[in-house]
Amino acid sequence: MVVQTVKRGTDFGWDSDEGITFMAQYDWTPTIYDRPAQLYVGVAHAEVDYTKFSGGDASSSSRLYAHFDFQPTEDLTLFAFGAYTSQDDLAMMPLQVSVGANYKGLIPGREDDRTVAFITYGELSDEYGDSIGQDFDYEMVYEVGHRIQLTPAVYIQPAVQYINNPGGTGDIDDAVVIGAWIGASF
Repeated sequence: MVVQTVKRGTDFGWDSDEGITFMAQYDWTPTIYDRPAQLYVGVAHAEVDYTKFSGGDASSSSRLYAHFDFQPTEDLTLFAFGAYTSQDDLAMMPLQVSVGANYKGLIPGREDDRTVAFITYGELSDEYGDSIGQDFDYEMVYEVGHRIQLTPAVYIQPAVQYINNPGGTGDIDDAVVIGAWIGASF
């Protein structure tokens, strides 16, 4: 008779080759012209043996990020986000920057709906491109969406994106993407 042991549940252990990530973030919530604002600045640092992923000799990586939003009116929030790493050999997108606006109640009678518009720029890694024989540059995404609040806990958000230079190579024509998100809070 053979008895097989089966482990079930969550494994909270880690092996030495999995590495560890440290994160630190500073949050600041000032008022600007008597209106609320938020600033988050942080760093994520990972101690991992990246040689099995990149073929290089990296044993750690760091990424800096920042987010700022400002509410100039009760219903309008403007925001900006950026993330950067100098390790072009590890990050497929070493630089990403987004700016946009979120407006609550744009359509009369729909005070809980939100309309969002933003632009995201992503600079793609030259070293990654070289490793697969591609010449990467950048990708830009322009998006407009409208979140329809169906109930206090459920929404649907149709959106349209225009993607400039998909994949960052220039080999793919610019694209229009239409989609929708559905969300629920419990």
